[in-house]
Amino acid sequence: RWTTAHKDVDQSDEFMRVRSVNSFLFPLVQLQSLRNMGFIKVNYPTTLLRNAIEKIHVGKTGKVVLLTNEGNSVLDQNLSEEGDMLEKGLKQIDEHFDGDASGIFPMEANGETILLFFRKLTAQNWTIIGSVPEAELYEKITHIRQTMLVVTVLLLIVAILTAFWLSAGIT
Repeated sequence: RWTTAHKDVDQSDEFMRVRSVNSFLFPLVQLQSLRNMGFIKVNYPTTLLRNAIEKIHVGKTGKVVLLTNEGNSVLDQNLSEEGDMLEKGLKQIDEHFDGDASGIFPMEANGETILLFFRKLTAQNWTIIGSVPEAELYEKITHIRQTMLVVTVLLLIVAILTAFWLSAGIT
């Protein structure tokens, strides 16, 4: 089981005590009686995990965050800009996607449509949520569609003009 980011005051080194870590707790079991005897705790620097998830880019301004079910950042990510939107998104996930492990849905925020995609990590009760403005996500497709429309209209005009020119030569 993983923990959220925290400072571990039980570390022997001062550098490690002030550093934010995520811990993996692994139960120790006595094999003859199958009783829990304790835990092994392995600390990972939060920056290693946070840097890995922040390398994931969706569009130009899209962002991916790892949240608890309460809406708190597992990796101490800065949620100041989109905190309210992510909180509303978590509520919608709970209401509309209760049995689903992943999904995508649109959401209105600041006058624009934001696409939220998510993946639930059920073992930890965490959710990975990505957000990206819909217009930004479809920007290239929209540009290609508009370019194709302009080229089609120009070719149609050329075809009509060629047809008139050929028909004028016949009569």
